[in-house]
Amino acid sequence: NKKDFDEIVQCKNVNRDRLSSLDGKTSGRYIADQCPWNLDVHFDVALPCATQNEIDEAGAEMLVKNGVLALCEGANLPTNLEAQEVIRGHPD
Repeated sequence: NKKDFDEIVQCKNVNRDRLSSLDGKTSGRYIADQCPWNLDVHFDVALPCATQNEIDEAGAEMLVKNGVLALCEGANLPTNLEAQEVIRGHPD
């Protein structure tokens, strides 16, 4: 929602702070030391855009298990080779 978006913009673009500083200020939640792709939650679309090898085999298996509809890479190889094999093995 707009309030959450404004809080995130303030955090990242103005304060230059970490998302963990938003704990309790938005409708979302920050989970320390976790990768979003390995959480047992449903995503319609996964958009890994930060680093190489961000999605590993376990993350890809979790995305498939939870019915991800699309995986769109926005970085240089954010999905490692093992994860790519899992995704390719489930084209539906």
